[in-house]
Amino acid sequence: MRKFFLIFFVLTSTCLSSEVAKFFNPRTIVVDEVSDYYSNRIIETNRIIYKSKVEYIFKDGKKFSFKQKFKLNSEDYIKIKIYKFSVKVAEFFSDGKTAKLERLFKKDKVRSEENLNLRIFTKRLNLPIKTRELVYILNGNIFTDFDSAKISQATDSNLLFIEDKISFTINSEMQINKITINDGRKVIIEYSDYRSVKNLAYKIPFKISLISSDFRMNINHQSAIIFN
Repeated sequence: MRKFFLIFFVLTSTCLSSEVAKFFNPRTIVVDEVSDYYSNRIIETNRIIYKSKVEYIFKDGKKFSFKQKFKLNSEDYIKIKIYKFSVKVAEFFSDGKTAKLERLFKKDKVRSEENLNLRIFTKRLNLPIKTRELVYILNGNIFTDFDSAKISQATDSNLLFIEDKISFTINSEMQINKITINDGRKVIIEYSDYRSVKNLAYKIPFKISLISSDFRMNINHQSAIIFN
């Protein structure tokens, strides 16, 4: 983590000469450090099971809450079991190619990855999303490359990365505080309550809020385990 504190120093210091700043090449240091960190983090967080409480709040004021179990097997694999009053009412599965929602007493819904939208759960959840994006969001990982990212200082202890109209606010501990998606989708994702998980080298955000113009989804992980 020493290197990342050096990055903040290099980016924020007003006393560095232009020659020194050029020698350190701050942008390259930042991109390499963050990219390497999250490449390793993504591998470590690929196999995880969350038991969570999920609340949906819609713009008309209606609220729904469920218990959900998220099982992530890879960057492109997710299984979600949805419970109401301890009864499983639905199960969602996607392998990055085909997604399927099985519902209690209702016809199954099937979508291709290209047409995947959270509307598969209910028409109120209108948000186009890829399986990988959903997996990365749940784990608090970056889901775009930083090849041409614009980097700026958001606060004294946070850097802002913008790539492909998606911005990530990352603190000095390399944790994502906020993601703003403005690529045709208008979504804000906020993270808090990072905790250590047994057998995992990286802390996981236990509170996630996804906010769009139509709805807000609050995810509170109750537990998280790594499986083989």
